[in-house]
Amino acid sequence: MYPGLGEDKNSPGFSFQAYTCIRDTQMKFFKDVKGDDWEVEVTVATAIRLMNCSLKFNIDDLQDYMHRLSIDPIFLCNVLYMVCKPQCDERKITDEQFGARLGGQAISDATDAFIQEALSYFPKFKRDAQLAIWTKQKEMEERLYKNMEVQTENPMLEKAVKAALKEHSNTFSKSLELLASAPSGTAPDNSSGCTKPETKTSGTEQPVSAP
Repeated sequence: MYPGLGEDKNSPGFSFQAYTCIRDTQMKFFKDVKGDDWEVEVTVATAIRLMNCSLKFNIDDLQDYMHRLSIDPIFLCNVLYMVCKPQCDERKITDEQFGARLGGQAISDATDAFIQEALSYFPKFKRDAQLAIWTKQKEMEERLYKNMEVQTENPMLEKAVKAALKEHSNTFSKSLELLASAPSGTAPDNSSGCTKPETKTSGTEQPVSAP
């Protein structure tokens, strides 16, 4: 057992203060694309699993991973697999099979569940600061995507896209015309600056003498 934590809350080795630093909120869940529920639990055991695996994920540096977790679904999937590994082992689900269960809304729900649960791992003073970082990041991301959505409705954007497509089409048409007008077997144009290879004479050849 880990230092300061007994197997039972009533055991002599149990430290209530240590336990509340690890868990003082309700455990989080997310539902995968097949409709199965997954329990997201972050404790010292989880932190050790994450650190000892190939990810070398240090839960104490959670704020450094927040942005990547929200934009990199593969990284998120690998982290979640290690978090949920006891459940995966019990259900005989491999990491590949687990990844196949994440997609669409399930990814967003799993991200929120993990971050919120991971935050509960810390004592309150540290948790509040990291929660503020996560909340601000979510607000900025939502504002960014909302702005992108508004920009797609801007008529100027449509004109710019049409102009770019027209220019690309004209360039492509001219290239086809040049290819079609070139006679079959025509020697390549040497105006590009490429030099013709020099013809070397064999050392055995004798110069022709004047009559």
